[in-house]
Amino acid sequence: MNAHSPLAAEADRYRILRADLISTHGLDEDDQALLDTLDGATDIVDQLAAMLRRARELDRFAEVVYAEMKELGTRKAKLEEKADRLRRIVVYFMGLIGRKRIETPEFAYVLANGQRSLVGATEDASTLPERFQRVKVTEDRKAILAALKAGEEVPGYSLSNGSQHLRSAT
Repeated sequence: MNAHSPLAAEADRYRILRADLISTHGLDEDDQALLDTLDGATDIVDQLAAMLRRARELDRFAEVVYAEMKELGTRKAKLEEKADRLRRIVVYFMGLIGRKRIETPEFAYVLANGQRSLVGATEDASTLPERFQRVKVTEDRKAILAALKAGEEVPGYSLSNGSQHLRSAT
């Protein structure tokens, strides 16, 4: 954060006034009279509330954008499926009529054989010879977290300090 911003200056005014009122009048930090006085003497709470309103507005915009992206993604997939279906029809009929090439002023297509692919599957990969098996070892992050919370040491891992965040209180 920029320590020289107007918001930072207002925060400094708030903290100085708060400390002065607490020490002069012996008020508790949560005393409503103190909070009301500080709210009347500074604008920082109103500025922070405005920032939170804007953040909520941006969250709503982000949700709309996400919904639009999902809709456009669905439309894109449908269009791609239609294009693929048309290509499959063209391949079928080119094969049917024995034509290997179609050429126009804007494009040229050639009927070509694709790469060979693997067909088949097994119910139990362990029945295959080892040279056809793949073993992947990964970390169990939940177990590591539980061990660290229980006081165990796990090489290469530690617990972070939780960062402060806002939680809606309404």
